[in-house]
Amino acid sequence: MKASKKISLLILQVIFVTSTVGQNRFSVTPSIGFVGGNASTHIFTGELGFQEEGKGILLGITGNYSMTPKWSISTGISYNWIKYHRVIPETSQIKTKDLIIPVLINYQPSLKRLSPYFSTGIIMERIQSKDYSTPPYIKSDVTKGKFPLTLAIALGAGISYKVTHSVSWIIQPSVYYQVYTAQNRTIFPDYRSYKVNLQTQLTLSF
Repeated sequence: MKASKKISLLILQVIFVTSTVGQNRFSVTPSIGFVGGNASTHIFTGELGFQEEGKGILLGITGNYSMTPKWSISTGISYNWIKYHRVIPETSQIKTKDLIIPVLINYQPSLKRLSPYFSTGIIMERIQSKDYSTPPYIKSDVTKGKFPLTLAIALGAGISYKVTHSVSWIIQPSVYYQVYTAQNRTIFPDYRSYKVNLQTQLTLSF
């Protein structure tokens, strides 16, 4: 928990410092959107261990540095609030709050006002809290700060619309496919998890 807070503060400091020396190469992008999650696994006998699906919202901010007019790199922080429903092996409801740190490469093939916009990279994620309950969902067990770091591959494709010289509006659906989590891989040999989100972003260039 403390490590996650330190990383978040460091990223915000980098965004602030870089914005003062960006010379029109730096931009800040607040974002909001919807997110859906899916996770499933098989136990050692080959039977389905559990399956859960959820949806929620995300809020975040990233700092972007333009290496060329078409290529940029970005990082930042965001939070997901997702409510999962598990139907196998038992019916239950799981609410999670997740800290997300993306490290992305972005490509905009056209310099026209309206252009495609692509992103790919690594997503570092850590669950901050998990609220577990079963029907009738009156009482729940809340766990905080005891979850491992996970890594995911991100792929996104959307559109960018240049409102002014320094303001752009981006709409981008993305997929995050989890490729590593030490805890779940140890317990479940066939753990699979992914998230799909649709973000709207407002890019402010300096």
